[in-house]
Amino acid sequence: MKNSQSSSKSRKTVLITGASVGIGAATARLFAENGYDLIVTGYSHQHELNQIVQYADSLGRQCHAYSVDFSDSASIDRFLDSLDREQLHFNLLINNAGISRIGLIQDTSADDWNALFQVNVAAVYRLCQYAVKKFLSERNRETSLLGQHSSVFSNGSETSGETVSCTNTGTARIFSGRNGTFSCPGKILNVSSVWGVCGASCEAAYSATKGAVNSFTKALARELAPSHIPVNAVAFGAVDTAMNGHLSEEDRAVLLEEIPAGRMATPQEAAEIIWQMAGFGDYVTGQILVADGGWT
Repeated sequence: MKNSQSSSKSRKTVLITGASVGIGAATARLFAENGYDLIVTGYSHQHELNQIVQYADSLGRQCHAYSVDFSDSASIDRFLDSLDREQLHFNLLINNAGISRIGLIQDTSADDWNALFQVNVAAVYRLCQYAVKKFLSERNRETSLLGQHSSVFSNGSETSGETVSCTNTGTARIFSGRNGTFSCPGKILNVSSVWGVCGASCEAAYSATKGAVNSFTKALARELAPSHIPVNAVAFGAVDTAMNGHLSEEDRAVLLEEIPAGRMATPQEAAEIIWQMAGFGDYVTGQILVADGGWT
């Protein structure tokens, strides 16, 4: 699904996975309201995903929507092939798609374990790998057009703390300084969980996947820092979404008593946090921002 407007490299574009409901939907709406075109994915909630397309269209923003099953490698392949075929470009990747399973470890099947890691970890790796290749390819293309081949190393350039000027080209930010020209071609933001930081009883498998996302975020940030591609994550606590809809009224009351803020975050609050995190410059990288109302 997509609206009728054509794609343009000169416009700010965000790719958000799991954007049909919850945090992803609120984030997609917020970015569209702030001038971003959208590339969004969903799977189990196609009607809601279509509503995101319609909302973006009402704001005059482009929106390309795809049905992607992140538990299926072939579905991911088809999605990435579609992006290439339609020559879609994006400045920011937000890996939000995820699933959870609740149960004792002795009741967690191998299929459950593998599904969690496929959606919550492997899909993040696949999307990040794709994005990095695209970001670097676009950066190299732009620096080539600027005629600055000698000023940019193959993996980015160092500035040694110098003062630089910045030009926003829409697709990348081009910086100039004494040591030449380099670019911040894109950003990556992973949506994680506090359970990846401290772990949760009866959610060992889910906690393991989010711990993997946090470690992956930190490692990839170190790898990409010379290329000026920041990689960060937001580790949310309890957010009032369908993922927490299994809680009984009694369980919900107990949970809220444990949170110093006395409530869950709303999806809109989570989206605002993501928006703020995405606005940081590339010197802020490798960070896991915990947003949990003082819970942990």
